[in-house]
Amino acid sequence: MPLKNTRDQWGSVSKSLHWLVVLLILLMAWIGLRMGDMPNGPDKIASYALHKSVGISILALVLVRIGWRWYAGAPEGLPGTPRWQERIASLTHLALYALLLAMPLSGWILNSASGFPLQWFGLVNLPAIAGKDHDLGIVSYSYNYRMGENMDDVMDRSFLGGAKATAAKIEPLLFPDLKAKKK
Repeated sequence: MPLKNTRDQWGSVSKSLHWLVVLLILLMAWIGLRMGDMPNGPDKIASYALHKSVGISILALVLVRIGWRWYAGAPEGLPGTPRWQERIASLTHLALYALLLAMPLSGWILNSASGFPLQWFGLVNLPAIAGKDHDLGIVSYSYNYRMGENMDDVMDRSFLGGAKATAAKIEPLLFPDLKAKKK
C-alpha cells in the first residue's frame, strides 16, 4: 500500500491517521461519559487530565490529517455517484472536521477560563488560550458538551449515508434482475 493517496485509494498515512483519530474519539467518549459521575478525588482528577490530553492529541492529529490531505489529495469518487451525494458527503466530512477542531478548542478554552493548568500527558505544559473568566467557562462547557452530541449526530448520518451509498452500488450486483425491471 502506498504512503500517499492515489486516484483509486487512500494511502497508508491517511488510513493510519483516520483510524488513530477514530480510536481516540472512542476513548474520549468513554472517558467523558465515565468521569462526570466519578466521586471527587485523585481518580477523577486523573480522568480529567487524560481527557484533556486525548483531546489535545485529537486536535493535533486532525491538523496533521488536514495538512496531509492537502498535500496528498484524495481519491476520486466512485464512478456514477450522483453529484448531490458527493456534495452531501463532502459537507458531512467538512462538518466532522469542524467538530473535531472545535471540540478540543472549546475544551482548551474551558480549561483556560477555569484557571486550570493544562499538560499534555504530564510531559508538556500548554499555554492558556483565554484568561480566567467564569462566564466564558460556562459558555465553553456548554459548547463542548453540545458539540459532543452533534458529533454523535454527524457520525450517525455519515454511517447511514455511507450505508445507503454502498447499498446503491451493491444492489445491481446482488439483484441484477431489479435493474431490468426498473427500465
